[in-house]
Amino acid sequence: MPSVVDSSPFLPLVLPAPNEQRTGSGRPGPRYWQQWADYKLEAELNPVSKRLMGKGSIAYYNRSPDTLREVYVQLLHNIFAPGMRHNTDVPWSVEGVELSRVAAQGQELKPSDDREKPAYQVDGTIMRIRLPRPLPPGGSAAFDFAWRLRIPPDGAPRGGQDGETFYINYWYPQMAVYDDINGWQIDQYFGNAEFYMGYADYDVKVTVPAGWESGGAVVMVRKLIDNGMVVDWWRNIATVYKDPCHWQT
Repeated sequence: MPSVVDSSPFLPLVLPAPNEQRTGSGRPGPRYWQQWADYKLEAELNPVSKRLMGKGSIAYYNRSPDTLREVYVQLLHNIFAPGMRHNTDVPWSVEGVELSRVAAQGQELKPSDDREKPAYQVDGTIMRIRLPRPLPPGGSAAFDFAWRLRIPPDGAPRGGQDGETFYINYWYPQMAVYDDINGWQIDQYFGNAEFYMGYADYDVKVTVPAGWESGGAVVMVRKLIDNGMVVDWWRNIATVYKDPCHWQT
């Protein structure tokens, strides 16, 4: 007779043994660490072409006890690239992130799958960067990117545009999480998922056409309307900015 696996939700929860990073109670241990990044991003929206042009720099701080010879970056907008796999309805798969510049530690990089030389490689929604120099514990590395992307139509996962309102998501290269549990978190993004993001500071400037408004925590823009209803609604959840249309936080 085949054995039956007990799948009761009342089984004792098996937890990993405590260590110097994480205690048995779940509180941080004496050597707990988290990575950190400082983002400085600029973007400009062209509502005619439905494109966003972006550039930015990232200062990445290695607070782990490990020497990193490569890092990983999320390009989540690549979910809209042709041929991408999905686990939910993605009605628009036309264009992902187009990179025009990738630089690490002051050196411009080219795409290559050679893991022995400084380069970058894009696989779906994940980019691997082989560093020119190893990043030691306590060290930092500077990265520079320039890119463009097209805003998908309304109905895309978590965002889209209808020509009047642009709800812009996945719009910048984002450092993947490196932690003491799994190392690099480099799961592909297929559409139906939540995100594990690292801690960071953001300095963001967004340029939109005159007569438009922008707001954050995420970037949302809409043409001005006469009755003020949309403007008032946005004020309840985010700061709204008028001309000149530059948003910085």
